[in-house]
Amino acid sequence: MDERLITDELEAIYEKRIQGYDNLIMLAEEQQSILLADRHKELNDNIAKFDPLLMDLQRLDKRETAFTERIEQVQTEGKLPLNFDLDTLRLRFKKELAKRVERLRGLVEANTRLLNNLMSFANFTMDAICRVATGQSDAISRNNSILLDLKV
Repeated sequence: MDERLITDELEAIYEKRIQGYDNLIMLAEEQQSILLADRHKELNDNIAKFDPLLMDLQRLDKRETAFTERIEQVQTEGKLPLNFDLDTLRLRFKKELAKRVERLRGLVEANTRLLNNLMSFANFTMDAICRVATGQSDAISRNNSILLDLKV
């Protein structure tokens, strides 16, 4: 194995992984926009776009693992210089990946909070509607109706 070919292959894998995370970030930002703009009908389409990207990232991870194992085997067999610095190359890209993972984590957490708030509001609304529909007109129901009017 040639050092240049190894470097090129690993760089290609890492660049595809970085692009994959950039695509996930873009989808998470789109999801946040959908949630904030009450365009909930678009949410399923957005969520469906995540799976293929995650599967691609998983394939790239397996490809990287298999390739690095092969490099280590070739190095052990003495067919590659022992001074070939695989860790430096990995570290450079791992830092870039870490930045993107952190950005994605923040977006996912924010979107999760938005979804939880929407579910809470939906549950509150359904409870209020059920109380009114069943004729429960006690003070709690009136207070809930007032709260619902305020939220809407």
